[in-house]
Amino acid sequence: MSEYSLYKVELPKPYLMLKLQSRGYLKEWFIPEYKELDFRNYKRIAFESPAPGYEAEGIFQGPMEKFDAGKFELRSDTKFKIEFRIESTVRSNGLHGNYVIMVPSWGRKTLRRTWVLIPA
Repeated sequence: MSEYSLYKVELPKPYLMLKLQSRGYLKEWFIPEYKELDFRNYKRIAFESPAPGYEAEGIFQGPMEKFDAGKFELRSDTKFKIEFRIESTVRSNGLHGNYVIMVPSWGRKTLRRTWVLIPA
């Protein structure tokens, strides 16, 4: 079983950071301008981190608070689509259930790949 974590980063424009990690596998995304934390009912735009632990000249640096964490099961992982299931969480209003995070065709042409997080 692999682990995921969700952090809140408080800056003038707050964002969430989603990390999926397993043996030798680490993916990170920045989810900007969250207002509602109800992930089961909304699609979210997510920007891929260029490298694990990426902090470009202080852009993504700010006070971080671990909002949620737990176990996930990786169902499939391709170049433009990752399917996973969150098995257990710390918070009841965090991520839980099945999710797909994918790069739509327009997201492949951006400087930093743009993904969409979709409850499945």
